[in-house]
Amino acid sequence: MLGVILFRWRWLETVLNPVFDVMQTIPPFSYLVPVLILFGFGPVAALVATLIFALPPMARAVVYGLRRLPDHTFELSSMAGASRWQGTSKILLPSARDDLLLGVNQLVMMALAMVILASMIGAGGLGAEVLRAIQSLKIGRGLEAGIAITLLAVLLYGYGHSIAMRRPSHLSRPQPMRHLAILAAILVIPTVAGVAIAPLAQYPAELTISTADFWSRVISWLNGNWGDGFEAARLIITLGVIRPLLTILRDLGWASIVACLLCFGFALRRPSLAVLSCATLILIAAIGYWDKLLITFNLVTVGTLLSLFVGAPLGIWAGSSRRVHAVSEVVVTTLQTLPSFVYLVPVVMLLG
Repeated sequence: MLGVILFRWRWLETVLNPVFDVMQTIPPFSYLVPVLILFGFGPVAALVATLIFALPPMARAVVYGLRRLPDHTFELSSMAGASRWQGTSKILLPSARDDLLLGVNQLVMMALAMVILASMIGAGGLGAEVLRAIQSLKIGRGLEAGIAITLLAVLLYGYGHSIAMRRPSHLSRPQPMRHLAILAAILVIPTVAGVAIAPLAQYPAELTISTADFWSRVISWLNGNWGDGFEAARLIITLGVIRPLLTILRDLGWASIVACLLCFGFALRRPSLAVLSCATLILIAAIGYWDKLLITFNLVTVGTLLSLFVGAPLGIWAGSSRRVHAVSEVVVTTLQTLPSFVYLVPVVMLLG
């Protein structure tokens, strides 16, 4: 809904774009405390924090998808005599389906990426299970709960994608009562059966299985058999890339970096961006965070370049082969939804 409103009123998009930038870039830890103070400890505070983090990508995807539509799509809406609401819901949004699905994908990923942070302020659920496992250094248990979060993401996106891609019904007579009867039967029959048969209401504890020991053994095996390789990779990246780049940034000095950024902004014919960027850097230097800014910028730059060098060829390969795309979709979904806290401890164990 917000994306449609921003599409209709461009001035509102201009106002909210900086707000979205802040919502997407500010670390979630930064607003957990204010949200906790305003809404108290519990699921409501967790919901608000998740909303702040996950809302902007969906709104921007809607605006982007609607703006990309060709002019004849809007002309069709006018020729059909559709009202603004009918034209948006029946013509424009279905036409922008691919971009909207990308937004739904990012929405699901980012919302589930918040589950551990949300558990810190009372959300509970799988996020709390991951957090407890990490605090007790039960890596296998944490990975197991993280995989459950990933499977939930696949499930949610799969159903959302199927609903969006379904073909419209062309029956001469809609049959809402039949659909309601089927839905009621699906919901009522298992519920009534669960009252009489306890295992149908709650999954029996004695039938549960655990893969925690397996994941723990995998991490131990990797550390024991590939430890030298991981150590070599760590040294190459640290001594060959991260430290030299950080040294160059420090040697340049803050004034040189600000001047270079100012010239770059004017070269792009974006004077407002140049002035704003320079003012931002000067402010960061003035409050005493310049050196920490360089460290963060260095890590982000190296991480971005490595991701680009690895991800771009894989993306091209996946785009040229359906089989590779199917496999990469599972891998990418897993990496996007697996909470960072889950693989933080194994990465530290493997790379030091």
